[in-house]
Amino acid sequence: MQVGDILTVLADDPAAEDDISRWVKRNGHELLEMKKTDKDIEFSIKKVK
Repeated sequence: MQVGDILTVLADDPAAEDDISRWVKRNGHELLEMKKTDKDIEFSIKKVK
């Protein structure tokens, strides 16, 4: 991925909310959006570096 690209991750594990959020912060990227449905969590992550 190039800087500025956006990655969409779809997860069905409730623990992913904390795990993905921590991973994004630890790696210096930007969590643009997190959408929850009954079954899934969708993350939009922007590659910053």
